[in-house]
Amino acid sequence: MKRYDFGIDGIEGKIGGGTNILLIGPPLSGKDVLAKRFFYQAAKEDGASIYVSTTDSAKNLIEWFEKKDLDLSENPGSFGIIDCVTKSQDLEKPEDESCVKYASSPVDLTDIGVKISNFLKEFYMEGDKEKVRLIVDTVSVMIMYSNVKTIFRFLHTFSGRMKSIDGVGLYVLEEGSHEEKTIKTLKQLMDASLRTEDTENGKQIKYDGKQFKFDWKNYQVEDDNIILENSD
Repeated sequence: MKRYDFGIDGIEGKIGGGTNILLIGPPLSGKDVLAKRFFYQAAKEDGASIYVSTTDSAKNLIEWFEKKDLDLSENPGSFGIIDCVTKSQDLEKPEDESCVKYASSPVDLTDIGVKISNFLKEFYMEGDKEKVRLIVDTVSVMIMYSNVKTIFRFLHTFSGRMKSIDGVGLYVLEEGSHEEKTIKTLKQLMDASLRTEDTENGKQIKYDGKQFKFDWKNYQVEDDNIILENSD
């Protein structure tokens, strides 16, 4: 079985291939940093990552990585970004590039699905990348413009594909924005959950998966890094 690193210092366990993870937490709890770090970790494993962004433009994402000295251009053929924001704002009419594709909007699941499939074909079927990650940040925005049943079908398709290629999917959900029924419905597609909380004792993170798990750990977000407290 393929194994995938979280990309967080202090977490020794590895995620087994074919795992789909629901990342749930409140705003400003570090979920976006977790998702981005998980995305970039593929470079250290000679793998590939696909990032579906419904909240930020590809331009801003790439600039974020550059500021952290994580240059995507140094790893051509390893990364794919699907920007669901830029076209929907009607501020410009960007054209697709080799590593960046522009969906018409977060609600156009057909367009998004085609672009995910094309990247999977490029990286896994036609390329030499055996370890592939898919990040959807965030599912909450998709639900806002659609409905749970439609989003369930969409995620069912791609969570199934990640299982079939022994990849890993990470799907971000805003805590407090959805009914518990919605969360339970989406969890049916998942193999693991990664939760973040902002408590009286500080920010905490917890992972519950089949291959391994860890209970609540305190962490801090410093300079867009996840720092686990009391980790060696």
